[in-house]
Amino acid sequence: ARMKEKLGKSYLCDKKMSKADAISYFGLNKKKVTQVVYETRENSSIQMDVAVILKVKKGYAKTARKLLQKNLDQVVSYSKLYDMDSYRVQQARIYVKGNYVAMFIGGTEPDYKLSAQKQAAHAKSEAQKFDKAWKEVFGGSAKNYAEVD
Repeated sequence: ARMKEKLGKSYLCDKKMSKADAISYFGLNKKKVTQVVYETRENSSIQMDVAVILKVKKGYAKTARKLLQKNLDQVVSYSKLYDMDSYRVQQARIYVKGNYVAMFIGGTEPDYKLSAQKQAAHAKSEAQKFDKAWKEVFGGSAKNYAEVD
């Protein structure tokens, strides 16, 4: 909720998902995940927005990060295959802070009439708002662990 507040209009997820949904969708070990915030977009096949914040047990953060990355790899492939939401997907974020692991794809969508360069710049600018919000809410740095090819 605090990330959502900090992001304001750049946070577009509008569909709450359950902890069970997150465990199943991301292939997480339910015994190692203590809390979940998971939201997507109502029309998630076109708009790839996702916000997932996991509080995990000690020693599970690295595994959870890898599972989020595995999911992101699939989203990137889908986005490229159907040429959908690619600028925002390219700016995906995966953060780790202690026992918190999170993944975000979001921000306002670029105007598709703009040049590719301007759309990419818009997506990058929006993603930087997620970095700022993460730092404000969780403290420390906002190292992005997401690997997007």
